[in-house]
Amino acid sequence: MKTTLALALLLSSFVLGASTASAQWNPNLVCADPTLISSQYEPTVFIGLPKCVKDCERVATECNKRVKDAIACLTASYGLLGGFRLRNECGRLEGAAKKACVTDVKAATHGDKLSLDEVRQTELDHCQGYGDLCSADCDQP
Repeated sequence: MKTTLALALLLSSFVLGASTASAQWNPNLVCADPTLISSQYEPTVFIGLPKCVKDCERVATECNKRVKDAIACLTASYGLLGGFRLRNECGRLEGAAKKACVTDVKAATHGDKLSLDEVRQTELDHCQGYGDLCSADCDQP
């Protein structure tokens, strides 16, 4: 659903007349920033509650889900943006210039996706760290 909404918002910006050459599109405007998700959880919030450990595990699982959703949205958005760039920037060129443009766009899109893989793993580790810290704090009075 989030991915569909993100794609619809992106498409509408191009349909309404923004050209890829002049539009500065930021996928974080339609997708959650995965680097901010784990910091939204407070590890001491469940201290003293009867199901503290279980609640910590549930929140860590939710954190993982939100990170994965954000990464999926960004991955789809970068792929869609790459497609727009191929058609609109490279589509106007011919010969060696077109080939160089296609190579550059594909490399940029591939680089974006590799960066997202690194962010995904880092942020999932942060979610796990939250769960571990939260659960460890459950023994405090």
